[in-house]
Amino acid sequence: MDQKEFTKSILNYNKAAFDQFITSSTMAQEQMEKLAEMLLLQENTPEEGKKMINEWLENVRQARKDIQESLNNSYRQMETYILSLIP
Repeated sequence: MDQKEFTKSILNYNKAAFDQFITSSTMAQEQMEKLAEMLLLQENTPEEGKKMINEWLENVRQARKDIQESLNNSYRQMETYILSLIP
């Protein structure tokens, strides 16, 4: 295996580990969202509380999506840069 292939396999391994972390985080956040949605279904939850919980859930979803996109772009840039250094 030449140096470029070896480096690419290391980068792919790190990317796969990151993707697994994101998947695990997503599953944990989805469970948290289900709990929050159960709170929304209760009759004694005030309307402003329901609105706040919905906004919070949407912000968490958007933040997770933004972080994942940013890190995916960073991985692509890093791979391009590192592989360009190898003759």
